[in-house]
Amino acid sequence: MTKLPHSLRLKDMHKGRKILIVEDEAADAILLKRAFSKLSPDLQIDVAEDGGDALDVLIARNQTEVSDISFPTFVLLDLKLRRLDGHEVLKRLKENDQ
Repeated sequence: MTKLPHSLRLKDMHKGRKILIVEDEAADAILLKRAFSKLSPDLQIDVAEDGGDALDVLIARNQTEVSDISFPTFVLLDLKLRRLDGHEVLKRLKENDQ
């Protein structure tokens, strides 16, 4: 198996990057967080337990200065959430200019 050059290794490409996992099953969220952490220990990984929490992060509600917010680089969104499902989250994101 050929090793990637150091400059192309995934762990180095994601320094300072942020992932948002939107998952209402705690066990699944833990497994995903563990997998991403092993893949690249430098990733900042946040978990939102439902669509409402995800929108709080992604639309920056309850924030005073949008410029101070570090938005995620990647969002892993469960479509079948209990309260506000993933389809509704996507719909609201498309409707938001921010």
